This record gives sequence, C-alpha cells and structure tokens, in this order.
Amino acid sequence: MAALFDSDEEPSLVIGAEDAVVSRNAAATDLLGEGPVRPEWLAGGEAMVDAADGWPVLLRGEVRGHVSGYRTLRLRDVTLARCREAADRLTAGHGALLAVEPDPVLAVGDLGRIVYANPAVEALLGYGAGAVIGVRMDAVFGRTTATGVRGFLAAYSRVAGEGAALRCDGTSVPVEADLRRIGADVERFIAVRLRAPGAQVWGPAEAEVRLLLAGVHDHGIFLLGPDGRVATWNAAAARATGYSAGEIVGQPCEVLYVEEERAAGHAAANMARAAAEGVLRMEAWRRSRDGGRFWADVTLTALRDEAGQLRGFAKVLCDASARRRAAEAQRALDAAEARNRFVRTVAHELRNPLASVKAITHLAARRARAGQAAATQAATLAVLVNEVDRLAALVNELLEVAQAPEVSPRPVDLIGLIAGIWPGPVESTAGGVPVAGDADKLRTVFLHLLANARKFSPRGGSVRVRVDRRGGCAEVTVADEGIGIPPDELERVFEGFHRGSNLDGHDPGGLGLGLHIAREIVRAHGGRIWAESGAGTTLHVELPLANGTHPAD
Repeated sequence: MAALFDSDEEPSLVIGAEDAVVSRNAAATDLLGEGPVRPEWLAGGEAMVDAADGWPVLLRGEVRGHVSGYRTLRLRDVTLARCREAADRLTAGHGALLAVEPDPVLAVGDLGRIVYANPAVEALLGYGAGAVIGVRMDAVFGRTTATGVRGFLAAYSRVAGEGAALRCDGTSVPVEADLRRIGADVERFIAVRLRAPGAQVWGPAEAEVRLLLAGVHDHGIFLLGPDGRVATWNAAAARATGYSAGEIVGQPCEVLYVEEERAAGHAAANMARAAAEGVLRMEAWRRSRDGGRFWADVTLTALRDEAGQLRGFAKVLCDASARRRAAEAQRALDAAEARNRFVRTVAHELRNPLASVKAITHLAARRARAGQAAATQAATLAVLVNEVDRLAALVNELLEVAQAPEVSPRPVDLIGLIAGIWPGPVESTAGGVPVAGDADKLRTVFLHLLANARKFSPRGGSVRVRVDRRGGCAEVTVADEGIGIPPDELERVFEGFHRGSNLDGHDPGGLGLGLHIAREIVRAHGGRIWAESGAGTTLHVELPLANGTHPAD
C-alpha cells in the first residue's frame, strides 16, 4: 500500500486525527514541501497556495477512504482550468479592446499567469493565442518570486519602462512595456502592451474605436490574424455562432465554414481576395457550434499598417437567416400570385368565347332533338355538347384554384346537403349533423369527392357515403372500391395537378384539381381532409359542429 501510495503521480497525503498530515507522497512533497493542509481541501474545495518553487497554484482537494481513522487527500491542480475560465471572461469583457491594439498585448491574471495574447504576440514572441494560456509571468518577464507576483498584482497602478521580453525559444527581444490594470477589484488583470523602444503610442481616438467595437451587440465583429486564426470575439458573434470566446479564440476561421466550403478551400480564397481587393462582401452559409447552419451576411476587410504590411483581417458577421426566410417566403408568394394571375387570365379569356360556343351548341342540340337537323348532325352536336361541358368544367376548376375560398358560414345539415347531390344512400346514425359552413362551397367539396370516387371505381363497383358525429366534429367518409392510392402519395393527392402513379395507362381525364380544391375549402372552414387506401380509397372530411344552432333548410 505504501509503495502504491508513493508511486501515485497526483499529490496525495494521508490525514490522521485532528486533520494532521501523517505522510505525503513524493508528488505532494515536490509541490508543497512540508506546508500544512488547507481546510478547504478537506471539504472538497479549492485553495491557492505557494508551491515549493515560490509560484502560486490553485489546488482542489478530494478526500478518499476512511480506514482505521485515516483518510487519503488527493490534490488536483486546477490552475490551468481556472486560467482558461478567466480567459473567457476577459475576452468577453475586454477582448475587443485589447485585440485591436497593433502592438503585442498580453494579459496576466491573479495567479500570475497569462490569460490572453493578441496575434501580434505570436509574431514577436512565438506564442500562439491558445498555447499561451496558463503560461507563467516569468516565461516572458524573467524570474519573479511569489511575493513579487502578489505584490505586483496588488499594488501597481501603471508601470512603463524599457527592458527585455523572453521568446518561447528562450531568446530575448528588447521591448518597452506599458502595464495597466483592467477589471474591477473582484477580478483584476494586468494588460501588458509590448512595443519596440520609441514606438508610437495610441491616442484617445484609437481608444474610442476600441470602445465602439466592444459595445456593438447586433453584429459579430472579430479580428483574424494574417494566418486566419480568430484573435477576438464579441458577444454578438457568440450569439450568432454559439461559440464562446474561450472556445474559438486561436482557432482557424475555417471552423465557421460549412463542410463543403472547407473542402473547397474557401476560407483561404476569401482572405486572399480581401487582401487583394481590400474588402470582400458576401452572403453564404456558416456553421454554428452545434453543427447547424445559418445564413450569414459577411464583410471581410484587410487590415494594413502604415507601411502597407498586412496585419490581419476584420470580419463583420450578421445572422441573416430571418431575412433569407422572409425573402424566400416573399418569392414563394410572388410566384403563387403570378401563377394565379396567369390562371385567372387564361380562365377569363376562355370563359367568354366558351359561353357563346356553349349557348349556340346547346341551341343546335335542342333543334336536332326536335327533328330540325339530320341524324348525323344530331350525333355530332351531342359529342360537341359533352366536350363543351367538359371544357367549361375545367375552366371553372382553374378559377377555383386561382381564388382563395371565401366562406360565408351558416348552419348547414351535412346529411341533407349530401343527399341533395348523391342519388345513393347516405349512411348515418345521427338524426342531423349541423356544421357552420358555406353551403355552396361545401357542396363543391362533396361533388369533387363523389366524382373522384365514381371516376376511379370499376364498372359495377359501389361507393359508400357516411356522415357521423365524432366528439365536437362531423366526419364524412366517401369510400370506393377502385384502384386505391400508393402509400407514398396519400398526402400528395391533395396537391394541385397531381395525377396518381398507378393509373396503368387508364386516363380518367381532368386536371387533377378536384381534391386540391376540396382541401382548400375544408381548410377555410377550419376542418381537415385526408385519405386512406387499402381495397379502394376512403376519403375523410372532418368539420367542426355548429354549436347551439339549427341547420338551415
């Protein structure tokens, strides 16, 4: 057990009576020396202590086992995790201000570790935006004792001076450092701006620009480094994409591109165009954190310094999904209106001459039947009458499709209405089934349903009509013994101009508009219509019952 305890890579201590340390393994000794146990650890909490090398660390305790009065306390170093959380908070609150600095900017948190670096830091010191999080101050500023760290964090207001910064490879570079406090007393950060000695300092105008960028809430505004990695992230960008600043800062901007655009190399191509043209504007699909897509209005602007050197890109991103949906809906409405105008125009243009032809044809037919025309003329006129009547029915269907149903509701007894247009029996167990509806429009519905049933029934087949009350609704069923409807077409039969795929060369005629017209009228009455198919087809119509009314005659 002792060997196992000593070989544990995590700092571990054996705690005895009165919370006294009985023993500690090598990892605990290396980290804490002979320091005491903090009560927060025994309660499963976190506490900051000075490690054996003089640097503060944040440790969380985890108590395991109670054997013969002894407990094992394991300590987990959560310093890096808390640095990353601090980085998220700092970027959300101050990232836009810090990122637009043209000079390398670092931020140091209250553990004396770096929690932020803008793109210029990588060029100067070799640290990437993500890799620098959690790096100790002495990695850049030289050796600092724990006392120096805490005193520095607690006492400074603003410090400026020349010195040297250490690159990640250990070499040094001369810099002039400008240090200032940002954040409230609850959580303070040190912003360290590094520049070549004697370089120009930004003035009030540039500070106002930084404040403006930080305050924008309706457009995602963020910066990319010259390599396309995200350097800053504002709240609007987080809302549009779902990515927090901590998750995306330091990532290549390709993470925001949909898969097919990433595969085609659009991110690099867009930056190349922006670098060449100055500004690139587009609308395109972008990817959110959950893998979904949203339609974005994007502006990508190349940022260059006074010498013309490319320093990176500013990107403005706005979620335009709602605007796209509205535009698509408007286009659909415009297309529907154009179609309806066309249908109305054609129908009206056909209706007038058709009325004249129909009147003359019927007159000639009556004379033929009265013996005033030869027998061959009578047969010809009979065919002509049928065709003219058929053409008139088609024109009327076109007009009904082009016009939204206008309903004038009155109490209507469905049994009586259907009995007036159907020569066969109307089955029902109810004495009367009143609905609030437009009698003429409802008559059109059931004429179409009955005509459809007769059209697709075999010779000698029967059509059954039934009217019942079901709860607060009336239900009418029209069942035939015809060829039925394929299962995948049960919804589509109500679409305009739909013709069944199982007609097998049998063309029953018509435009395929009858059930579509019936559906629109039923919907206008607040009801619903659907089809079932097995041995034949059953069409169902459900309409709300009239409450407290008596059906009209």
